[in-house]
Amino acid sequence: MLEERVCNTKNGDTTISFVDHYIKKLPSWVRHICLFMDNGAINKNQFLIQWGMELVERYDYDTIRMCFFVPGHAKSDVDRLFSCISHAFNNNDAFTIEHLVTLIKNTIEPTGTCFHVRSNDIVNWKNLLDKKYTALKEIKRYRDFLIKRNSHGKVVVYCKECCYQGEYRYQEIRKDVKNLNIRAEIKIFTYKARSMSKELSQEKLSDLVKMYDKFIDPVLRPEWLPASQIIEIPPVNSSSSSELARQHRAALKKRTKGNPLKKK
Repeated sequence: MLEERVCNTKNGDTTISFVDHYIKKLPSWVRHICLFMDNGAINKNQFLIQWGMELVERYDYDTIRMCFFVPGHAKSDVDRLFSCISHAFNNNDAFTIEHLVTLIKNTIEPTGTCFHVRSNDIVNWKNLLDKKYTALKEIKRYRDFLIKRNSHGKVVVYCKECCYQGEYRYQEIRKDVKNLNIRAEIKIFTYKARSMSKELSQEKLSDLVKMYDKFIDPVLRPEWLPASQIIEIPPVNSSSSSELARQHRAALKKRTKGNPLKKK
């Protein structure tokens, strides 16, 4: 799960960073990985292939295979998982990132794991990998990529048009550079958390202010969100976010009734 403060749009950097963050949790005996993903440009891009080559070159894994779906894959496991999360979100209030993480964890366990990705987990892979690799030719025509070492011990990438038929074709994309440790430079290329109050449009900021003023407990208000008015609300003790919202609305309504100016 990613906050807007980290990256305002999903791109190749976020996709690679998500997968890279997740596979670090795999046990050390895992030597072969097969990834299934959408065939869109956000997932299937030059840098994802280059990232896979980097992992095999570091001996983190022996082979990495990437298979991209043909159109009409809506019955895959991941789509059903997202559907469960969507239904849970429709029936529960989530006012903070912590609330949302808890909601997802409670929904998908034990079938999956929710990771809260922060700014220092997102890497500018595009600029980092460009130092070492070139582009894969005609990447759009292929849906199956296999990264492994050849008989000479060199890391290469094979590709074919479909995961269940055809022959692999070899492509060379590594530049002639030596002793370049990509992992050692990752920290230089990580994203920085942005200031939401500066990056969001005034219209969206205004909507957020109104929502927090009317419906959400002041304790849950993020520090970066500007305050439109100071409201003194008695503290409430409740672990339920929906209960906090109801008590907050009741307190606001009571304050409005006691102040004739508010009615105008």
